[in-house]
This record gives sequence, C-alpha cells and structure tokens, in this order.
Amino acid sequence: MLGQKGEKEANVASGSAGEQERRRPVIVCATRGGEASYPAQDRAIQEAKRRGARLIFLYVVDVDFVGDTAAPIVVDVGREVRGMGNFLLLMAKERAQAQGVESEIVIREGKVREEIPKFLQEVGADLLILGRPQAGAAKQVFDQHGVTPFAQAVEKSTGVPVMIV
Repeated sequence: MLGQKGEKEANVASGSAGEQERRRPVIVCATRGGEASYPAQDRAIQEAKRRGARLIFLYVVDVDFVGDTAAPIVVDVGREVRGMGNFLLLMAKERAQAQGVESEIVIREGKVREEIPKFLQEVGADLLILGRPQAGAAKQVFDQHGVTPFAQAVEKSTGVPVMIV
C-alpha cells in the first residue's frame, strides 16, 4: 500500500512539474543567423533569462530564390540551406548556453511570412523577437521598412507581441 501511495505521489508531483513547464512563457527568436542576427539573439537570451522562459531559435528555409530551376537542383539547394541553418542555429544555442540559458532550435521549410505565424501558434508563443534588417545587406525577406508591417500583421493574426531589435 505504501509503495503504491508513494508512486501516486510521484506521479502527481511529476504532473505538476509538467503543468509548470506548460505555463512557462515561450519566446521565439526567428533568425537568419550570423553576426547581423546577434543583437536579436542577445535580446532573446536576455528576455528568456529575465522571464524564466523557454527560448526557441527558429530558422525558416525558403528556396523560392532558386526560381524555376530543375527540381533536383532545388532539392540540393534546400538541403544545403537547411544545413547552413542548422549550423547557424547551433551557434545561437551555444551563445545562449554560454549565458546560462537553455534553448531549442527548430528549422521549418516554407515561406517565412507563413511559417513564422504558424509556428508561433503551434508552440503557444508569448513573444516573437525579430532582427531589424540591415541597410545594404544581401537579399532579405524584409527590407528595413517591410519588417514593421510584418510584425504588425503577426501581432494581429496571432495575438503574439513582436519585438524588433
């Protein structure tokens, strides 16, 4: 009898820990990686630490830039971009870990404007952090003026606040 009660208490305790995990705020930092993304990543790390939040670095692979190229080439490019994204996310994860913050990395494939809001809903995000595009940088999904309307649209469609850093 005592053993069963002890087991039940352990299950109840683990259940309440699970409930606590679900109640932790979730911060998503959508990133392209590299040095230009450091300010957004650093802010996400600081916010996760301050809020005791779960931190997820998100990278979206969008190979639309390849255009009407033959399908096998698109697959190869997609694989390469995904590998690069994984490397850049692992760097972000290491930077978070160095500051005492555990994080997760996620790679999605599709259109950035569609995948980010979809992902926010899936994980129940409480905050999205985006980097401000750099003037004169290589082709980007958003220019300096396009990121704000995107952030506003995300907030409106998901209810998740967006911080642009």
